[in-house]
Amino acid sequence: MLLIEKNLKDAYEEQCRIASIEYKWLGSQQIDEIVNLRHLSKAVFEKYFHQGSRCLGAYINNELVGYVWQHFNTYSWPFFDYSIEFSEKAYVGTDFVRAESRGKRLHGALLCFMFNELYAQGYQSALGSVWTNNLSSIRGLERVGFYPTTAIFAVRIMNILVYRRVRKISQWPWDKIYKKLETRH
Repeated sequence: MLLIEKNLKDAYEEQCRIASIEYKWLGSQQIDEIVNLRHLSKAVFEKYFHQGSRCLGAYINNELVGYVWQHFNTYSWPFFDYSIEFSEKAYVGTDFVRAESRGKRLHGALLCFMFNELYAQGYQSALGSVWTNNLSSIRGLERVGFYPTTAIFAVRIMNILVYRRVRKISQWPWDKIYKKLETRH
């Protein structure tokens, strides 16, 4: 997994290739709609709302097709037994875009809308993360101005963390990303 960061002072607008997108801030009353879009635990999203996190949704014809969350204090990845605490930055993620809306830069447009909101609130940068094997997400995140800061690798055996490596990085590890993708085929 890669931890990433975006300087919000660098203005950027992603043009979505879908007409008539409506962005809405979602509240806990839309939690079932969020859960139905991506089948994650309702408890996870309830926890996000309880922690003061916010969710931005993208609608086409009054139907939720994607969302991005923003968090303001802490974020954790249980698999890696790793967490970050932050106060002057916002963490952006969990996010999701329906399969039929992918490849049209909807995710980038959602992020840019959120970046503008965060910058208007006084935030100077945003944090995020991406799996190293998710090439399309990496390309999109790079396009909207994210850069990598940390690479995290972990090994679990029978759900026990037996190894974790955390390494600072300053550029996208394209050689390792492509090598991983080649070995899968």
